[in-house]
Amino acid sequence: MSAKAAKSSVKQRKIRPFSVFMLMIMFGVSVIAAILALIPKRYDVSIGAPAPETIIAPYEIEDEARTQELQALLGEDIAPVYIQKGQVIARAGEAITEAQYDLLARMDVLKDDARDIWLCVGIVLFMLLVYAVFGTYLGLFRKEEFANTKKMTIITVFVSVTLLLSLASSLLYAMVTPLLIAVILTTLLVGKKSAMAVNIVTSLCVALITGKQGSAVLSATSFASLAAMLAAGQAAICFISLNSRRSAIIGGGAAAAAAGALTIAAIYMVRLEPLITVLVDAAWVFGSHVIATVLCVGTLSVWESLFDIATDARLHELCNTNNPLLKQLVAEAPGTYQHSVAVASLAENAAQAIGANGLLSRVCGYYHDVGKLRRPLYFKENQKPNENIHDTLNPQESAAIITAHTKDGVALLNKYKFPSAVTKIVSEHHGNTMAAYFYYKAVQLAGGRPVPQKAYRYPGMRPSSKESAILMLADSCEAAVRSISSPSWEAIEEMVHKVIRTKVDDGQLALCPLTMLEMTQIESSFLRTLNGLMHERIEYPQSRNINGGM
Repeated sequence: MSAKAAKSSVKQRKIRPFSVFMLMIMFGVSVIAAILALIPKRYDVSIGAPAPETIIAPYEIEDEARTQELQALLGEDIAPVYIQKGQVIARAGEAITEAQYDLLARMDVLKDDARDIWLCVGIVLFMLLVYAVFGTYLGLFRKEEFANTKKMTIITVFVSVTLLLSLASSLLYAMVTPLLIAVILTTLLVGKKSAMAVNIVTSLCVALITGKQGSAVLSATSFASLAAMLAAGQAAICFISLNSRRSAIIGGGAAAAAAGALTIAAIYMVRLEPLITVLVDAAWVFGSHVIATVLCVGTLSVWESLFDIATDARLHELCNTNNPLLKQLVAEAPGTYQHSVAVASLAENAAQAIGANGLLSRVCGYYHDVGKLRRPLYFKENQKPNENIHDTLNPQESAAIITAHTKDGVALLNKYKFPSAVTKIVSEHHGNTMAAYFYYKAVQLAGGRPVPQKAYRYPGMRPSSKESAILMLADSCEAAVRSISSPSWEAIEEMVHKVIRTKVDDGQLALCPLTMLEMTQIESSFLRTLNGLMHERIEYPQSRNINGGM
């Protein structure tokens, strides 16, 4: 094992205890929320006080045929017992009969410590099983998220907030659930596969919490609510994964709300519930999911900033040509802007070809040279023909100005509060390569004697990710191909291969996880894209020839 791999392994071993700790926090919040939801409510009723509406709600459904059969078998000794609204069941200070005690016990208004202990044990065991499976899934199949402190913190925050909100909303109505808060935000900030697991875990916990107390725990209503939440969460994940723009999140929430409402309606129809019950509960489900979606959209920018996450929604916004930095680039450095657009196209297509993040690569392509805004006329693409300001400078001064544009770009991106993922790639897109033109010019001026290379190398780190390496190659290949005086397919192919080979031989790609197969795929993608960018245009005839020489 290399020193780097050993260091990475140690780092992961340090992070995983934190991930286990995050699972313990979610487990603790779930247990506390469930206990608070399921136990204390019945103790609020004292003998002699009016019974709340929730307590005298029906807890059994009469089977008329079976009742008549038993009455016929046993005679008239068994008669139904009816409790009218306002009827006194027992008075304070009076002794109660066995029948009264049995009735009060069945209504869950008598304290039973043994039963409470069993209920708590059951809650703990249930939650322990749920989070053990959840942690095992993350540890085995989502290792990147499980070993990432930031992502595990995000999951913990959203799951815990959703459970606490569910505890509060259960006081309003069992079908009111904020489940989509955890599901949508996890999809956007962590990933869809982790969000699927979060959907299952949160749905199971919320279904238990909203079961209320007594005989309603894990009732048919709880299972109906569970099915609706699972359907809604999955619909939201699928919809948002297809289109993660900020405006499309509302559409995903609407699809989720419709899925949840239809699930409730279907289950209630199977149970032969009254139409008014079907409509009311479906409306509650639909409305609560819509409200949760609106909250997600409204707070997404806060979470993006707080956790410094480059979500797809944020990246799509940065691609907008109305962005102040891009508008400034167009106005002050038009040549750099044209180069950046071409690099963005090269980088995005190459990233998609190897399964990397194409959207992130495109954004970094757009902004990789914004540091040139500080001195735009010192760069060839912004200069007029036959005018080069570097002819008046010594090579070391020119190299210092050219190599400073990466640092200037990072400072500008930080000023505009760009995600760190974009800033890091921009800082690495030149690695520590040499400004070869000015170095060899310095060697010539020194009469062929060696010149220290440090002053002619970029001060950045070498690429550490696939997207960063792709940007470096795209930037160099586009600039090199543009320098070909008579570009032909063979000349372009030879130049691209030469540039990539030079970067590999210089060790610039030693720290990134690209394979040789991926390098070949990147080169092929560059050639396809450049073939479209560098196509020959038809030379149109002069207007006088079109008009018959007039």
